[in-house]
Amino acid sequence: MRTAATAAPLLLLGTALPAASATAADAPPALPLVPAAVRSVRPGDRLTVTARDGEAGNGDVVLSDAFTARGTLRMRAPLLTATVTVACDAAPGDHRVETNLPPAQGGAAHPAFRTTLRVRDADARARRECRDRQRDHPAPADPPEERWPAHTSWPQSPWDVRSFAPGSRVRLTDNEDEGVDDGAVTMISPAFAAAAPARDRGRAVKVAMATISCGTKPGVYPVYRKGPVATGSTKEVWARYRVTEASAGSTACRETAADPGPEHRALPWAVGGGALAVALLGAGGALARVRRTRRRTAGG
Repeated sequence: MRTAATAAPLLLLGTALPAASATAADAPPALPLVPAAVRSVRPGDRLTVTARDGEAGNGDVVLSDAFTARGTLRMRAPLLTATVTVACDAAPGDHRVETNLPPAQGGAAHPAFRTTLRVRDADARARRECRDRQRDHPAPADPPEERWPAHTSWPQSPWDVRSFAPGSRVRLTDNEDEGVDDGAVTMISPAFAAAAPARDRGRAVKVAMATISCGTKPGVYPVYRKGPVATGSTKEVWARYRVTEASAGSTACRETAADPGPEHRALPWAVGGGALAVALLGAGGALARVRRTRRRTAGG
């Protein structure tokens, strides 16, 4: 659920040129996403779009005909961010940038914020060098992993990855199953010592408590939701979390991992450079789903 905007999100502009040629003067300043704002950019520039939560939503799409591809805003506290690139062949002149709701949230696009990028003219040689640079040194994909503020309940979305040590007791909040019978929804994960039923706790949301099994290898693990098919299935990834190394010499963790069943038995997903390996994003095609953007705070 989107909240009313109180101030304009910001568009921070970086550059895709080699570091040796980039200077502080080359880095464009922040740009409010408002119709009156205009910012000059060059073909090939990398752009980091940022917005405050509530002014835009997690999963909102950032698009422009000047970009090589759309970007997706994801929470990386304290701001929502997305990385995009100005196309080497972008026509000189003004191009509108908009943030739209993701397709899963309403079909037709609903522009929420917009601004104008003014693409500088470039000669044929500069555009050719830009294309060569993008071909030989392609920009890394924007990682899907999100970082939400610590005071918010977990998970805020399927990509809200938080860290836990083996033996940790963790709390999962479910605000999408209001009206479902108590205990009818269960959270299952390869690293949980046992399945965690979602229970009514005298609030509008349900809460599931789970324990990370001792001996769990460090890595990122999925949580699957098992419950009524009308609101989900075991093939949906409900959340993801990172298991850290156990403390050296720690003897406090004595839990034995329960077998989660062949459908959910798995090794941790590969992690590299702080981002999940995109090649391992499976789970029935549901991993690209962006959950409703209603905020889930600890107060429920």
